Amino acid sequence: MERFKWSTYDGKLVLRQDFSGLSSDELLNMFKESQQIIRERGQRELIVITNLKNARFNKAATKGIEELAMANRSIVKKSAIFGVGLLQKMKFDSLGKLTGRQFEVFKEETEAQDWIRTLK
Repeated sequence: MERFKWSTYDGKLVLRQDFSGLSSDELLNMFKESQQIIRERGQRELIVITNLKNARFNKAATKGIEELAMANRSIVKKSAIFGVGLLQKMKFDSLGKLTGRQFEVFKEETEAQDWIRTLK
């Protein structure tokens, strides 16, 4: 399964990350890989869509995503998350306040793609 894929939506470069079904340990590894991919791209105003459906978070994975969000602040312009429940949505709202970033949370990927089309 391809976990990282570059796509273009309405002329906007988007990094699609598929972390669905991963364990906490696997998530930590993917967060490190994500950081490397984003830094290598080095493009500011990057848009990221992340699938977290059935991903299993523990304290370490939660801390890992916080660190990833902080590290990517200057590169990632907008982030869309999908596949999470209400409790996880609330955690992403808190993460946004902690990091100064905004995370849009959706139920399905198509909603995230529609949101990207509205961005200027």
